[in-house]
Amino acid sequence: MPDQRPVPRNRLKTRTGCQRCKQRRIKCDETYPHCSQCTRRAFDCPGYKRPLKWSSKYEVASSRNATRGASSPNGTSLTAETAADAFQIPSPSSLPRVYAMANLDCHNSDGLQATSPDGSLPVETLAAMERQDNSSPKNQHNIDSISTLLDMEVLGQFNLEPESETGWLEWADLSLPLSIPQPLEDQGTGISRHYFVQVCRINSCFDSDTNFFRVELGNLMASSPLIYHCVLSMSAAHLAVLKSSIIPSARDYRTKALSYLQSDISSLRDANKRRGPVLDGAAEALLGSVLIGMTDAWHNPSFLGTTHLHGARVLFKRWLSNTQYDKGHLNTPSLTPSSSRLRSFMTGIMVYWEAMASFLINQPLDATAYLDAFCDQPSSTKLHPNPWTGICTPLFVYLARAGTLARQRLLFKQLSIMTSRGVAGNQLKADVLESARDTERALLSYQVPSQDMVEDAADPLTPLADLQAVARIYRLTGLLEVYRNFPELLDSSSKGSRGISEMEIHRLSSSEKIAAMAVSTLTLISGISQTSGVNCLLSIPLIVAGSTLQSTYDAPRRQASSNSSWDTLSAEIISISSHDSVQLHWRDFVRTRLDAVRGYVGLASVSRAREILDKVWARSDIQSAVGVSSTGAPQQFVQWTEVMVEEKLETVLG
Repeated sequence: MPDQRPVPRNRLKTRTGCQRCKQRRIKCDETYPHCSQCTRRAFDCPGYKRPLKWSSKYEVASSRNATRGASSPNGTSLTAETAADAFQIPSPSSLPRVYAMANLDCHNSDGLQATSPDGSLPVETLAAMERQDNSSPKNQHNIDSISTLLDMEVLGQFNLEPESETGWLEWADLSLPLSIPQPLEDQGTGISRHYFVQVCRINSCFDSDTNFFRVELGNLMASSPLIYHCVLSMSAAHLAVLKSSIIPSARDYRTKALSYLQSDISSLRDANKRRGPVLDGAAEALLGSVLIGMTDAWHNPSFLGTTHLHGARVLFKRWLSNTQYDKGHLNTPSLTPSSSRLRSFMTGIMVYWEAMASFLINQPLDATAYLDAFCDQPSSTKLHPNPWTGICTPLFVYLARAGTLARQRLLFKQLSIMTSRGVAGNQLKADVLESARDTERALLSYQVPSQDMVEDAADPLTPLADLQAVARIYRLTGLLEVYRNFPELLDSSSKGSRGISEMEIHRLSSSEKIAAMAVSTLTLISGISQTSGVNCLLSIPLIVAGSTLQSTYDAPRRQASSNSSWDTLSAEIISISSHDSVQLHWRDFVRTRLDAVRGYVGLASVSRAREILDKVWARSDIQSAVGVSSTGAPQQFVQWTEVMVEEKLETVLG
């Protein structure tokens, strides 16, 4: 490299090399300013600074002979054991788990959290560090720094004999509070550590050894520069919320990730000339596209990442079509499309991205038709829980259709204002309505998987009951989005089922039925703990159900007599959800729960979700106040997608 030069002879080598080479246990050439090993692998070289070691040469305790014989103010002497107990740091095992996690999250550090009474690291702490080193190559501590801290033995540097009590007190007075330095690490290592400590937890509806984002993605970071920079880009963007100084680094990692993605896609064009890494390259490019596109809003809420979506569609189709190659040709067999677990993961993240993007872009009704093949789950195989879709991947396909239909309805409304409706316009409306009816049938026929059909996620914070609850929530969410945009579907269904009797006890309006569905959805959400991992999936259901809490004016219902008391009560019970006091209660619940989701995931896009809902409710209240004295025509819902577009609040809400 032209900007590198060998170490001159008159400069002393460190004998250990840079921290990254020492961590990977490979020989470092100590080229200045960056070693060749790190440069060749596109890593940030941490340099050759020597670790700081403790020195007892000039300690205050050396003057203990001059003050020997001093005692404590109350006349009792301070023993060595008492002093050691006074400055003992509690171990993580003695703290509650929630407090330990909160302390780790807030300080964003995994430095020394516990010491034994003599100041050295306990065996349990070292064992935990060793397990962490073995589990994640990119989340390792600096081995040299740990050995340095072991050599310190802070309390052991002083001769805590009874005659040296005053020396100990003098040292304690000058050095309070006792602090132990953290292991030295470069910025890239710290950002990588933040990914495994925080991002893996909030980027998945469950977190365990079966979490693809933690295990497989961590392994890919060691071999793929694209995945490595994608992970650091999203981790730095998440960390920048707490540390604004990380923003330039987050942008740099994103730029490098885009560069590697472009390079990998270019290399795929020559795939016909190669056999070995074809599938590996397609899978890595697809995974990189999803990570970059879905986390664009982490850098800026206005970034939608839709450009990468179109490329990811092509890569996904190509990756699925490469099943004719043998596994023996691959460098990483786990990246083959025939791997059921990876196939489920890739399909889930693509379906989830399509569902989130469907509310942001105008696209044809068949744009997501390539995912229809994944709606049917064979009963002979168990479901692999997906970090982004849980156990209900087909529901996100239907939600993507509902979002596309909502955008089509909005586009049709805008075109109707500018042009007169003709034959073409009526045909377009009929096609959209028929597609909405097909989506309604698919949602109504969906069944939540039973316990024996799902593999264990191995996460105590996310039990299977929570994943099943999310499936029920998203089923109602999809139906809500369809019925709120096409309420005539409810009216046509009720008319078709009235052939048994001509009597209508309490004819419910479509708005009352939709409001009851919204309250039912929010009731299911209220049953999920705020510590559950599925909280990262609740933004869209809260928006869809929350935006339905609107006061709509309807003409008085005609009542008739009936011999069935339940027919009378059922209509009254359902209509309670439309009462103003009930809707105000659930609006407060939605605000509170969105704030909880915002605190859980730590992303600014959730704040936009609440802003969208506030504007929807404000418009609805004004419309309701004006509509009371109107001619009695039924009042239409204020659509949240329309408000989002008009107020320029588009963002990735997942």
